Amino acid sequence: MGDVSEVVLAPKHQTIVHTAITGVCEHRGWKLLALAVRSNHVHMVVSAPRNSPESVMQLCKSWATRRLREAGVCGAQDPAWTRHGSTRYVWKESGLSEALDYVVNQQDNRNRFGDRSEPRA
Repeated sequence: MGDVSEVVLAPKHQTIVHTAITGVCEHRGWKLLALAVRSNHVHMVVSAPRNSPESVMQLCKSWATRRLREAGVCGAQDPAWTRHGSTRYVWKESGLSEALDYVVNQQDNRNRFGDRSEPRA
């Protein structure tokens, strides 16, 4: 298998990814609690009952990839993301607080997209 070059998202492309993830969450009725789109990866906390973290990640990556391709950021056959990503369930309120703090407060671009917005009801 050949080398895969890393996709680095410029700020305007980060906005595309942010909008795509927000859109899929709205479309699916998921609660997007926190989102930080960085130049080469994404951190998010999503409440999506009856969905595995893997399926949430896959759908978000799919929507974002479609929008990036429409914008000409990557070609039709070029991968935009790694094959998987890090996913986990959060079972306790303390774990949720820690996850939200990490995404909202511990990313170097945390205020780029207003990540401190209120969680959606």
